[in-house]
Amino acid sequence: MKKRITILTLAALLLFTAAPVYAGTSTTTTTTTSTEVVLGPLYYSIKYTDLPTEHWAEPAVRMMSYEGILAGYPDGSFQPNGTVTYGEFIRMATTMTHAVGSDTTADPDRHWAQKYYECGLNCNYYTQYDITEAQLSQPIPRGDMALILAALMRSEIKTENYGSYDTLMGKINDVNSGTKNDTAIIKSYATGALSGYPDGSFRPEGTLTRAEAASAIYRTESLADRSTYAKLPEIIKEEPTAPREEKTSTVDVDSTLGYENTICILTIRDNYDYTKPLTTTQQADLLAALKQKFPEATAKAFLAAAVTFSGKKLPDGKSETRKQYVQGYPVVMAHSSVAFAMDIRQTTYSSEYWDTKPGEINDGYF
Repeated sequence: MKKRITILTLAALLLFTAAPVYAGTSTTTTTTTSTEVVLGPLYYSIKYTDLPTEHWAEPAVRMMSYEGILAGYPDGSFQPNGTVTYGEFIRMATTMTHAVGSDTTADPDRHWAQKYYECGLNCNYYTQYDITEAQLSQPIPRGDMALILAALMRSEIKTENYGSYDTLMGKINDVNSGTKNDTAIIKSYATGALSGYPDGSFRPEGTLTRAEAASAIYRTESLADRSTYAKLPEIIKEEPTAPREEKTSTVDVDSTLGYENTICILTIRDNYDYTKPLTTTQQADLLAALKQKFPEATAKAFLAAAVTFSGKKLPDGKSETRKQYVQGYPVVMAHSSVAFAMDIRQTTYSSEYWDTKPGEINDGYF
């Protein structure tokens, strides 16, 4: 079964090479084949003590956890039947759309979800009159969930694409034009982000469990506008209390992540612009890192492959992987709006999921 995936975390970017996801396009110097983006071992290792694989929400919870949108508890549980709060739901929403940067820190004297709440305000998902910071620990009603979910959706997704306001309203027996967030409720209902109940009600004052909320976010993911992160002003940034170690390279090298056959994974996150090829500095740092592992000629061949791939224009809202051989080494590269990564495998690597032959270049979008 094909599964949806977006890169919201570095782990997702680095470890997706083990089983099929979205079918993509493929180009090759000898033949044309199709290939699929694949999920890595991290996805399959996610387990919660109270969420068996046969649970109806397990696929959604697993994917949302893999993408860093959800998290369990220290005891290994997920507590799927627990009631979701404003803070928890806002965290899911702002994390899904990249609205919270990794350097965004919260005030320790305020609510743990304050930084997510502030980001939601800046993204115009709601106003301080719709939702106050004082509500963050309270259960969030479905009507306010609908307000947030509708705000996450891309501008081209309009309620009228699914029917007229009156027609859709007629399908719900407990919502009318005087109901708080009525237009957001209709939009969420029409798109399937939040479904109604068999008795024809929507229950805007009702709450959802953590499992139900995860499924709502999961259903909204393909409708979401992920452009807000780039537009956000720099907010809630605090100077570190201790000086950070000076970083001398734009490239991170890890020889422990990935598969047994992985030689190393090289990642570029700082100042990475997915709309342009790697900068001169990034290229120099990447070559220097590669020369620590390989002969100079091989390192330069890897660099050439990386520059060519990084310069490809991504379709709106998409991420991309490429599989190819470089001087006999199987290589998986990936880039999205958050990072570029190159996973170099041993020359002896083989797998039923590796469908690329020497001379082929297989690309996959998702």
